[in-house]
Amino acid sequence: MKTIQRFTISHLITALRAAKLPASKPTVLRYEHVGIIDKPDMYTEYKNRRVREYTQEDIQKRVDQVREHIKAKKSRKKST
Repeated sequence: MKTIQRFTISHLITALRAAKLPASKPTVLRYEHVGIIDKPDMYTEYKNRRVREYTQEDIQKRVDQVREHIKAKKSRKKST
C-alpha cells in the first residue's frame, strides 16, 4: 500500500512563491473563498483546529489555477 504524502498550507505558499506568484496565508484563503483555487479535500484536527492538507498534485493544481487567474487578469487589463 502506497502512503500519500501530505503537505500543509505553508508548502502551498512556498510553491506559489517559487513560481513568482502572490502568496501569503490571507491571499490563499481569499483565493479559496472567491473560488480562484479549490478548497482542500483533506483536513486534520490539531489543537481544536482544522488544518488544511494537500497532496503534491493538489499543490501543483492550485499553482496552475493561480497562474491562469493572474494571466487572465493581465489580459483583461490590456484590453481596457
